[in-house]
Amino acid sequence: MDLRKKLQPFLQTRWFRILYLVVVGLILVALFPLVLGPAACLVLFLMPAVMFVIPYWFGERRGLNLLVNGVAMFAVASLVLAAVQAQGVLGIQSVELSSISIPGVDPVLSLSNGTVTPFHASPPANVTFRVRLSWQGNATPADFLVWTNLTAVVGLSPQTPRSIPMQAALPANGTANETWYSANVELDGSIFLFGFVATRMSQNWTFTPLEFGPITASGASFYVLFLYLAVQFLLLPLLIYFSILFMWWYTHRLRETRQRMYREREAKMSEAGALSEKPSPPLGFTCTNCGADVAADAVKCPKCGASFED
Repeated sequence: MDLRKKLQPFLQTRWFRILYLVVVGLILVALFPLVLGPAACLVLFLMPAVMFVIPYWFGERRGLNLLVNGVAMFAVASLVLAAVQAQGVLGIQSVELSSISIPGVDPVLSLSNGTVTPFHASPPANVTFRVRLSWQGNATPADFLVWTNLTAVVGLSPQTPRSIPMQAALPANGTANETWYSANVELDGSIFLFGFVATRMSQNWTFTPLEFGPITASGASFYVLFLYLAVQFLLLPLLIYFSILFMWWYTHRLRETRQRMYREREAKMSEAGALSEKPSPPLGFTCTNCGADVAADAVKCPKCGASFED
C-alpha cells in the first residue's frame, strides 16, 4: 500500500480541509513582502490564483465550499499577517532616521542619527527626540528651523501631525557646519510615528521618513491596527478571487446547460427514430358502390353499407 492510499482516509476528513486552508493562508502571508517590490501587480494576481488552484487540485468542486474557502483563507492570512507585523514593530529596539533623497529636497542640508529615547516606555512617558543637522556653506544654527513631526494613531485613524520645535545644542563635531537638535515631550499610550524636518529661511528644506516610535502603546493596540491594515490590503486579492470563482461557476453552469440540451436532443432524436421504425398500417381502398375511402380490413363500407368479399 503506497503513501497516498494510507493517507486517503485523512484526505476525506474536514481536518485535512482545515489544514490546507491554513497552509494557503500562510502562503499568502509569505507572498506579502513581494507586494512591496517591483512585482507587486503580479503578486496581487498570484495570491487569488493560489487560493483557487490548491483547493481545486485537492478535488474541491462545490461552488459553496470554494466560496467558504476564500473567506477562511482571507481570515487566516489577515490574522497571521497582523501578528507578524505587530511583532515586527514591537521587536524594534531603536531606529536612526536620515534624510531621504528626492527631487525638491535641498542636497546641501542633511539630517542624520535621528532617534528617540527611550524607544520603549510605559505611559505617560517623557521622551527625548534628537537629530543631527549638517549643511554646506556659511550659516549658523539660528538660520535653521528643525522640528519633530509626531503623528498619533487614535483608534484606527491617524491624527493631524504635531510639529514639535527642536532646540540647537553645541556643534556635534566642533565645527559650525553640524549641530545637534533635541526636544523633550511627554506622551500617552497612543501609537506614534515620528520623523524630522529641517528648513533654512523657509526655502531650502529636508526631511526624514516616518517610523513607528516611541513604543508606548500595548501590543494589543498594534495588533488591532495591523489587523485593520491587513484586511484592507487583502480585500483586493479576495475580490479577484471571487471574480475567478464567478467565472469558473459561470462556465461550469454553461457546460452543464449544453450537456443537458445535448442529452435532451439525443433523447428526442432516439424517440423520433423509434417512431419511424414502427410498421405502417396497411393501405385502404375505394368503395366501388359509392366511391368512399375504406380501410383495408373493413368488411362493410362505412358510408353506404355495402359488403365486401375477400
